[in-house]
Amino acid sequence: MSETELLRAFWNERSEEAYAELVRRYAGLVFSVARRRVPTAALAEDITQIVFIRFAQKPPKLQNQVQLAAWLHRTTLHVALDTLRSETRRRAREQQAILMDPAPNTLWDDISPKLDEALNELKDEDRQALLLRFFGRKSMRDIGAVFGVSEDAAKMRVSRAVDRLRTQLGVGAAGCTVAMLSTLLLEYSVEAAPGPLVSRLTTMRLPALGGVTGMRGLLALLRRISPLELAAGGAVLLLIGIGAGHLLRSGSTRPPELASESPTLATDKRLEEGRQPRPDAIPNRPPVNDPKTAKIIFHVLDAETGRGLAGTKVHYAFFGPGGAGESHDILTDPNGDATIAEPDDPTKNAGPNVFVTAEAHVPKVVGFIYGAVPPDYTIRLDPATTVGGKVVDEQGLSVSGVEILVQGPGNKPGQIENIDFQTCPVTSREDGSWTCSYIPIDYTNEIRFILKKPGYAVTFPIVQVAQVNLTNLVLTLNSGFTITGQVTDALRQPINNAEIRIVSRDSHKRQSTRTDEQGHFTLVGLQPDTPPRSTAAPLTAEELRRLGELYNNLQAELARAKANSDQPRAVALEQSLKELKAHSDEAFSRAEETQSVALVEMSVQAKGFAAQTAKVDLLSATNVADVTMPPANIFHGHVMDEAGNPIPDAVVRTDFDFKNQQEKRFEWTGHTDATGWFEWDSAPIGEVCYWFEASGYKPIRGQPLSADGTDHTITLNHISRAQ
Repeated sequence: MSETELLRAFWNERSEEAYAELVRRYAGLVFSVARRRVPTAALAEDITQIVFIRFAQKPPKLQNQVQLAAWLHRTTLHVALDTLRSETRRRAREQQAILMDPAPNTLWDDISPKLDEALNELKDEDRQALLLRFFGRKSMRDIGAVFGVSEDAAKMRVSRAVDRLRTQLGVGAAGCTVAMLSTLLLEYSVEAAPGPLVSRLTTMRLPALGGVTGMRGLLALLRRISPLELAAGGAVLLLIGIGAGHLLRSGSTRPPELASESPTLATDKRLEEGRQPRPDAIPNRPPVNDPKTAKIIFHVLDAETGRGLAGTKVHYAFFGPGGAGESHDILTDPNGDATIAEPDDPTKNAGPNVFVTAEAHVPKVVGFIYGAVPPDYTIRLDPATTVGGKVVDEQGLSVSGVEILVQGPGNKPGQIENIDFQTCPVTSREDGSWTCSYIPIDYTNEIRFILKKPGYAVTFPIVQVAQVNLTNLVLTLNSGFTITGQVTDALRQPINNAEIRIVSRDSHKRQSTRTDEQGHFTLVGLQPDTPPRSTAAPLTAEELRRLGELYNNLQAELARAKANSDQPRAVALEQSLKELKAHSDEAFSRAEETQSVALVEMSVQAKGFAAQTAKVDLLSATNVADVTMPPANIFHGHVMDEAGNPIPDAVVRTDFDFKNQQEKRFEWTGHTDATGWFEWDSAPIGEVCYWFEASGYKPIRGQPLSADGTDHTITLNHISRAQ
């Protein structure tokens, strides 16, 4: 379950399982914040218990993981500060003792005492980004999903937040770079909470809303204890242990035979009982908390040994009308098993596509989009080889933070399992070094890489396996081209927040930006979609003129030969014309090619204006492309069924041009209202391909239509009737 689902279950149902899972996920965060504020682990445990007791007795109305992490961090900081107010003298003596220690302080020792106050001083969005990345251990993709931005934008947001945190930390972090501070936060900001502490918290019985006598009494007693008494540690541990034990026993619903057992042992027994297979269960099927939600029981095995691969990353995605997706990330259990649940949104029921990634194994994708979905599926991952080296720029300097992907062989027609590397990128380290442990052993010819980093061009180096040392590869990242420009309306007034996208057949080359208040934009690190064209010298204008005259003269001679029935001469002239035409076509083509060595296509969209595209020649490192946008066109119509009834909530969106094999130039998605009506008020001039789909109906793809004032009527057929 996601944090949002757990919070909902805890708040609405007082679910002890949801509470226990939240404790397991966030105890490390709370304990680590407390541990940085107090001198002993025992006192940090006390603070952790107080925070989660507050959370249990009066759970705050939180909506998602960002709010939960922020509330826990803030509450822990306040409890820790309250505890330390009466310990100023003792803390000063301890700090003095540390300063007198002959062993040199590390950078983390300097930063750690001030970290949480500095974090608390940041703006909400900066603090939330740091909590997700370094305390919640979320990937940049997950962070982007939380904030509704791209993965690259999430990386930029986290980097800027780290820089602001570094400034907030002051002198102690003056000699610490953003990359160094990021590394320290990843390594030290969260340490595992002690097992016994987590066990006590996760097995604690929850009070009813408003509290019960035992909980109220315990909290009241804790409030009466002065911070100085709390600092003593041992006494309060005993007190909380007795109180928690009393609470567990008084509210327990466990069978009498388990009443004398420790909470941990009892929990283990309950889990063990939950693993007992049902009579109708598939052999070797792993336990499922809620069998109704399980779509596939997935088993991941090592292809050579047949053993389950624990901790394997499983990313799966469902799709709904209009291609809208829903994705989830899970890990396999110690047996290599994982449960792929039904989609949260019932309309997104196509699939799933399942991406499986295990260290030192070749990653795979399994596609169930167009086939029957089995209730139980086993996939075997082949062992992989490891390659590595360094990433440098065009000047030979090391480049860190480069995302490195391997290009796979692509999906084979009719094959459900295929090799796929898109969910297992690796990143170059501070010194530019990198290691990738996912390379198939049978890659004996070449390895094709993809290098990506904001500010650089997407680069596609090809490594010839037989010619290089695969543990010392040097991959060069290209700087690419830059485009700057301004977007204005017909009156030359700047258009703010216009979206500029690079249209490309290769998804890795696509990028986008938005204009500022003055309508200005900049795109950096562009890679042309077309290869550099021939630089052979074209024919001069005089040569081209003479070529045209010769062609016309031959045409006139051919006409006269045919008029005189001179067949041999006519045949000879036709052959001469054919050869001259071929020569002429080549000459004109060469002349055109030299006018533009490389180019990219931009799509420009802004609300209230007609979307349009522009091709930009990349003639130098930095190129200028100003765009003037005409007034908007309105694209509208109705989506109906075969009987003429309106279809509400149908998806209408721009689509790929299948007939001409062209990428879609514009991004727009809309939904029909209760009358089946749809409208796009910023449509482009000319024809665009559209996608129409609704749940239970056969979709229409690549339908060319124009925003010409026509009330377009689209008819979707029920799937049952169409089949």
